[in-house]
Amino acid sequence: MTSMVYYILKKRRSDASLSLFTELFEENNTGFIIVTFLSILEMTKEKEIVIKQDTNFSDISIELKVKE
Repeated sequence: MTSMVYYILKKRRSDASLSLFTELFEENNTGFIIVTFLSILEMTKEKEIVIKQDTNFSDISIELKVKE
């Protein structure tokens, strides 16, 4: 799962805008989606990113937290 965290960070740093959860993976298989989601939860716990979801079942927006 650690490598997925670094993958997400690298992808986020290459793009200045907010990312959506669905934009983080090119592969559309269940295992990859689950690992990506768990990595996002871990990064949120570590306060590396901020996640938001407007309504149930809507896409999750991900923003890299700026370190002060």
